[in-house]
Amino acid sequence: MSAESAVYGFGSYVLDRPRRLLLRDGNAVALTPKAFDLLTVLVENEGRLVSKEALMRALWPDTVVEESNLTFQVSALRKALGDGRYVVTIPGRGYQFAGAVERVHETVVEQEERTTVTVSEERRVIPWMAIAVAAAVAAAVAIAVVLLRRPAPAPPGVRSIAVLPFRPIVAAQRDESLELGMADTLITRLSHIPQLVVRPTSAVRRYSALDQDPLAAGRELRVDSVLDGNIQRAGDRVRVTVRLLRTTDGAPLWATQFDQGAGDLFAVQDRVADGVARSIAPSLSGRQQQLLSKKPTRDLGAYQLYTQGLVYKELDPAKAREYFQRAVTRDESFAAAWAAIAETWLFRGRFTNYPPHDIFANARAAAEKAIEIDPDLSDAHAALASVFSDYEWRWNDAAREYETAIRLNPNNATAHTGYALLMMVRHDCGAAIQHVSRAAELDPLPINIGVSHGFVLRECGRSDEAVQLLSEWRKRHPDVSPLGLHLGMAYTSAGKPAEGAKVMREILPMAHNNSQIQALYAYALVKSGGRDEALRVLGQLEKIGERESVASVNLAAAYAALGNRDRAFFWLERAYSDHLYLLRVVAVDPAYEPLRGDPRYADLMRRMNL
Repeated sequence: MSAESAVYGFGSYVLDRPRRLLLRDGNAVALTPKAFDLLTVLVENEGRLVSKEALMRALWPDTVVEESNLTFQVSALRKALGDGRYVVTIPGRGYQFAGAVERVHETVVEQEERTTVTVSEERRVIPWMAIAVAAAVAAAVAIAVVLLRRPAPAPPGVRSIAVLPFRPIVAAQRDESLELGMADTLITRLSHIPQLVVRPTSAVRRYSALDQDPLAAGRELRVDSVLDGNIQRAGDRVRVTVRLLRTTDGAPLWATQFDQGAGDLFAVQDRVADGVARSIAPSLSGRQQQLLSKKPTRDLGAYQLYTQGLVYKELDPAKAREYFQRAVTRDESFAAAWAAIAETWLFRGRFTNYPPHDIFANARAAAEKAIEIDPDLSDAHAALASVFSDYEWRWNDAAREYETAIRLNPNNATAHTGYALLMMVRHDCGAAIQHVSRAAELDPLPINIGVSHGFVLRECGRSDEAVQLLSEWRKRHPDVSPLGLHLGMAYTSAGKPAEGAKVMREILPMAHNNSQIQALYAYALVKSGGRDEALRVLGQLEKIGERESVASVNLAAAYAALGNRDRAFFWLERAYSDHLYLLRVVAVDPAYEPLRGDPRYADLMRRMNL
């Protein structure tokens, strides 16, 4: 029996090396990958000193790391075992495993072409005095076999899950696009289970570190369960190990391991999605089963390009779009890639001052193409809704598409956020706050959702709550300028314009004197009595506006505060001609109250279908 196929027993534990599972009395023990590797090395060297240098070479073979990394993993291992006697420190030298180890079994192997789990026992003579120990270990392995064959139904309290990016067993084989892509596809599929809340890809992508503690990630994401997976390439094979863990105590709800051909990644995703679904929701309708098994594409090359785009989607949307475009060039029927293309165009249309005509036309074409291919794709409907709302001002059509997106995927935090902003513009603050609060529950960590939450509260007249919420966000992210911008406006709306001006003045350098922030800084200055300084800032922006696009909607707010209606409407007309998405806030934002008695305001609202 080779070391690679060994199963070891010590005390009440079973260490299944190839399956990368540690069981205690038949229950899986949560270990980080590095802590598992550390335990394996120590167990295989039972009773012998293993130097710190040897352990660091074994755990980080291709990386130079500090000794503190090893110390951290030893601490994590001891904590997981709950018994400090197993791992003994030899001061100044290394560590030693002090437990009595029995090597009793080969691994439990899941066959590639069938789901039967088999156990191949090592045939050797066992002294009768050791029979009791061996029997206990064998019983634990048998429990593990049952666990891996028959997913245990999740208790009623499990209603939410985070699918973490898969991690490589060998650091040198790292492939971030594959790791994130596996998670993204499973997230999309599992979102079709109606009673399950699934954290979106944007929420889990930050948990890709090789030594990530899945339970800590699950607690931070505020979910009941977490899907933790490892993936390893070996020639033309891919080995995948997956565990579904209950966040509160690390109890295993489902686990499996299998090998597939490298070209069969879709089969891997099928099996994982089906296993998780059966463990959480044993009875699904035929329609739900169909959606659960739907493949995004059958072209592996297109899928790989798509997953590469996912890596850059938030960091560099333009680069991400290049990968998505190459994916649809290979497979024109790849609906998810078309929807992702639409999302990258929307990002550019919202967060630049460039005239958005071509940008939103491209976004609409990509979203409609995605819906034509796959009418059940929630992200595509949300993207089309954003085009209708942000650019075309087709409010009823936007509402219909957002509602469709949410019906298809109730976990779509982006759709809930967009719908909240739409309801805010339509003066339905009850629905607006309901949906933005739901978005924050579904995806509690992204800054953009926190910003939107504070924005909706302020626009709906709850400025004090907006100040409190945005202040808490800014404490965690002091260098994010949109948080400062919206906090400054919340202070101003709450009757504290001097505080608002102070916050915006602080963030101007880090935002490279962004024209949106400068214009609203001028607005806050006017409200706090700093008229002369406000005029100086506006004068600079006027000069910039003669040669390039500036934040015309925000300039109009500053001029409205100054009482210069003509200049305010000049900039609003500029925003109208450019169809800037921010123009819709003029319908609700208190900054434009001085303009609402002017016939030009009513005419503008009419032309915007408001």
